[in-house]
Order: sequence, then structure tokens, then C-alpha cells
Amino acid sequence: MKTIAAIAAACLLAGCAVNATSPSGPAPGEITDAERAAAAKAAPLKPATPQTIAKIKTAARSALKDPDSAKWENVRQAVRPSVKGQPMAVACGAVNAKNAFGGFTGFKPFVFIIDLNQLHIAGGGDDVDDMLGEAIHGTFCGE
Repeated sequence: MKTIAAIAAACLLAGCAVNATSPSGPAPGEITDAERAAAAKAAPLKPATPQTIAKIKTAARSALKDPDSAKWENVRQAVRPSVKGQPMAVACGAVNAKNAFGGFTGFKPFVFIIDLNQLHIAGGGDDVDDMLGEAIHGTFCGE
């Protein structure tokens, strides 16, 4: 189930179209899972720049109930391959912020797609958000 959610999330983020591939292998120009994994290993996550952190905090204003309460942990960034194999700048980490009741939610993993200014936080409140956030985080932030 998580694999399906990861594929759906990656397609959603990259705006990909489904391409039929032959049983003999991927279509021309399409990268394989092995190539994608090798590219991810070649681009290790490094500490995020102050500019990236500022962009994440700006995006958090619309994603969190109380963005001023947010505590950020282990924020790192790298260029990773999208589902189409194109380079995509991402930042990963965890955020803990107050919910509508004023209590902290606990640290939740997040992915920020730098070029698109999209923040995705796992544990968004329902099972679909949780699965999607975890799948996106695992796809782009797994080392």
C-alpha cells in the first residue's frame, strides 16, 4: 500500500504522465529504479541553507495551525531525481508545532520541494495525509 502511495505521490509532485513500457525495459529516456537509487545515494542530504529554511517557514504559514510555535529538527537538503529522473531540489526534516488545541503534536517528518515551494508534512490528520506524507518523505528523503 505504501508503494502505491509513494508512486502516486511522486507522480503528483512531478506532474508525470503514465507511460507504457515494454516488458523488455523502460522507455527511452526513462530511468530505472536502480539508476534512481544510485542517483539518490550520490546526492547525500546536507544541512539546509538559511535561504531554504526561510522558504520552509514561509510555506509553513499556510500548512500549520500555529506556525510561530514550530520547532524544526534535522533540516537537510539535496538534489534528488524526480519520478521522471529530472533533478529536483528537496529539503527534509521534522517539525513539531501546536495544534488547534494549543498542544504540541510531536515531531512529524516533512518534505519541502524547494523549486515548487511545496511543503508536505506526514501526520496531517487523516490516514490519507499520513500515508502520503510518509510516502513522499520515504521517496525523497530516504538515505
